Amino acid sequence: MKKLLGCLLLLVSIPMVLMVGCGSRYTGPAGPGPGTPTPGLTGTATPGVYTTPQTTLQAAVNLGSAANYVVLSYTGISNSGPSTTCGGYGVYPDGQTSVTGSPAIVETCGGAIDVGDGTADTAKINLSAAYTDASTRSGGASLPAGGDVGGQTLYPGLYNCGGNLNIAQANLTLNGNGNMNSIFIFQVTNNLIIGPGRQIVLTNSAQAANVFWAVAGYCSLDTTDIMVGNIMAYTSVTLNTGAMLVGRALAENGDVTLLTNNITHP
Repeated sequence: MKKLLGCLLLLVSIPMVLMVGCGSRYTGPAGPGPGTPTPGLTGTATPGVYTTPQTTLQAAVNLGSAANYVVLSYTGISNSGPSTTCGGYGVYPDGQTSVTGSPAIVETCGGAIDVGDGTADTAKINLSAAYTDASTRSGGASLPAGGDVGGQTLYPGLYNCGGNLNIAQANLTLNGNGNMNSIFIFQVTNNLIIGPGRQIVLTNSAQAANVFWAVAGYCSLDTTDIMVGNIMAYTSVTLNTGAMLVGRALAENGDVTLLTNNITHP
């Protein structure tokens, strides 16, 4: 009789364990809170519905005259170490004009330089409109807030993360599905944080110019990262030592910090 009761209890407990295990899409610890400096690893998001191709394709985000720059800032650009840009930069700060650091940023292939003038002001207004467009689109797929999507492959479409978005434990692959005009839009309601030495890998015709990161907080690229796309941060963008960007670093209300970096027009 005791053996029979033991077997029955075992059979009841097995489905309970399976239910707990299947109900979790993110197995790491909780992500960092708002305004937290670049954190360590926060766990890896297990593949979910966001990894499957989306049926609704997105239109490109119109950057307007902000597209004329690879760096655009509202409160200033600071540089430390030999940084190069293939493309221009602009600043329209609140009350002061600021491009600081030594040595100066070197442009390798030309581009407009507009500091504290009306042209830069127009670009800032265009950036605000582009950020609003990208951040308010609806639908798409939800990424795990505070999770780490490194190691995943994502397809063209709209992605929303309701917190910090981390790419830390492995590279993130963007697969264009054979369409060089395919659009990727990422809505991040807190901070975008890329771990050291990580890359955003473009495959199957995906293009850096067609990737848009609408970040409500700051964007931080760690050392030796290789990043792609148009970073539209509501506050600031920081590229740590050796980080490379094929795209644009656009800070709507904050600054852009460079630390021996290379930024190339997408």
